[in-house]
Amino acid sequence: MLRTMASDPTSLAYRLFRKLSRTRPGMSDGLAVALEAIQSAPGGRAWRTVQADQLEAGLDPFMRWLAVLVKKAPPPASTAALWFEVPEVDLNPAYTSVSAYDVFDRLDEFFGFEEGRTWPEDKRGVTLPIGLHQLPELEQALASVGWRDPAMTTERSESLTPGAFALTFSYITLLVLNALPHSPFEPLLHRDGGLAVVVGWYSGDAFPLGMLSTQGWATIK
Repeated sequence: MLRTMASDPTSLAYRLFRKLSRTRPGMSDGLAVALEAIQSAPGGRAWRTVQADQLEAGLDPFMRWLAVLVKKAPPPASTAALWFEVPEVDLNPAYTSVSAYDVFDRLDEFFGFEEGRTWPEDKRGVTLPIGLHQLPELEQALASVGWRDPAMTTERSESLTPGAFALTFSYITLLVLNALPHSPFEPLLHRDGGLAVVVGWYSGDAFPLGMLSTQGWATIK
């Protein structure tokens, strides 16, 4: 679950995650914080094309996706943790998914997720199509800087990569922070200690965002 490079392009993403997970801002304020950090970083001028209000518009569709998903394919009552996937924007179009696990172990390197996810998948273990959610507003933001342009040079790609990773990681974090307290997962929030929520890349680092209960967000200890 570790993504390592000689010059780590994920460091800005992780710094922003730590800040957002600690302060838990609203969608608008959180996007302002993220974009200011990205635009102030080396090579950040290119990201001034990104419009915060266009990204903020993705919150309602995200909430509707969760509502439909839970209605059509309810998660197991035994669910202890949810993992929201950050788009692999260096490989795939922008989308997210959610996975449920019956085990959450904060002290384990993989949070105890080796036991296997329990939802949303069919009997073959294949993710239900409804378990994936496209993020066209994020794709548009990335396109505004020329991300994935076939004519983009290697130098240009390397200069944009830290911002692309930071934007995608921050965006999923903010969507989850702001949507889940109003989501249809409410029956799971009555568990002892609440529901653990993790954010991260499927093939990269993942971090605990917090414990969500009927009382709201709390730090995972």
